[in-house]
Amino acid sequence: MFKIIFIVSLMTGVILSTVSAADISQRFNQNQRVFTQNTSRLSALVDELLTTNPALQAKQARVEASSAQYQADSQALYNPELDIDYENTDTDTSSIGISQAIDWSDKRGGRKKLAQFRQQQSTAELQLARQSLSAQLLQNLSSYHSAKDKNDLIQVRIELLSEFVSIARKRFQSGDVNQAELSLARLAFADASMQRSRVASELMSARQSLITLMGKSINQWPGLPFTLPAINFQEEHIQTIINRHPELLVQSARIESAMAKVQLRRLEQNADPVIGVRAGRDDSNDLVGFNFSIPLNIRNSYKAEVNVANAELIESEFQSRNLSRQLKSQLITTASRYQLVRKTWMDWQKIGQSSMDKQFSLIRKQWQASEISSTEYFLQLNQSLETRLSAIELRQEFWSAWIDWLEASSGIMQWLNLNNKTEK
Repeated sequence: MFKIIFIVSLMTGVILSTVSAADISQRFNQNQRVFTQNTSRLSALVDELLTTNPALQAKQARVEASSAQYQADSQALYNPELDIDYENTDTDTSSIGISQAIDWSDKRGGRKKLAQFRQQQSTAELQLARQSLSAQLLQNLSSYHSAKDKNDLIQVRIELLSEFVSIARKRFQSGDVNQAELSLARLAFADASMQRSRVASELMSARQSLITLMGKSINQWPGLPFTLPAINFQEEHIQTIINRHPELLVQSARIESAMAKVQLRRLEQNADPVIGVRAGRDDSNDLVGFNFSIPLNIRNSYKAEVNVANAELIESEFQSRNLSRQLKSQLITTASRYQLVRKTWMDWQKIGQSSMDKQFSLIRKQWQASEISSTEYFLQLNQSLETRLSAIELRQEFWSAWIDWLEASSGIMQWLNLNNKTEK
């Protein structure tokens, strides 16, 4: 993005490059167009991730399993039992009977309700996983493009310093340059070489993170927009935003599940009776019988199970309160951070960028007119490149703050126009 190539003869006082400030600005703007304001490519990549990622497919399978479990728990709790008996002694005795346990307290309804809330929980967990994975991809793209631009900028610095060292060495041999200037050139080149190794490693790591996440490599990874919208954040809307956050929806479903579990455990304290009827024959006598049985919950009243479920419900409620506090704090912090970084980035684009272009032109003219020494020219040029590097880091911070805000406010899918696909 910030690749600015000067072909200079750094110790002769002659500029071989014909690159003007306008040329630099034009190249900068052309590189900016890679990060188009149209998020269609970005949306397509995120949509592909949400469709093909194995972790999300596992979450989807979990949703389907919970749906099947709901169907299973909607079935009758007991099946009838058939009993056939035959006895051959002095007299032949045979009988047939049928019995049925009665779900006296509607345990099936309790199981069905619990399964329903667990299904809602697994669905909310899927939405949370979608949001988290989308945010991860966007952050990885931000890191990749920043590392790539840093690498390009370091390459420019290496080229400039290599030329500087080469000419300094020749001029030193002819006596036109002192040892201090030559040492400065060599140290700067060594420092740039070390930076190149570090930045190249960052670029490889960022690229590999994207490949791992997507399961494939792409020739040109889409970038994020250079201009992002301001946010209209008001404290009275905080609770509304928090309530729709997938993480809180997951926790709310857990509370509902815990409440349904408490109710089920209470229902399970009630014993279910078994009613049966039998008919048979004893020699020449007809037999008809009825039977009724019910467990006596004397040795185990199942109260402990209810206490466990109650404790789990209390735990879930406190976790929900804590999570609500965390989400509120995160929402306020990310909003403030984004607003601050956005203002700084917008100021840079309005003032800093044009000032940087003018600075390049000015120091070249001063050096050409022998108003500054070669060492001063080098130091100012090096400072200008460092400022470019800071701008790249500011842009990454700008993107990162935006992504964090989207994740905190549950706005990623809406921003990428993927709400409808997500709901499906």
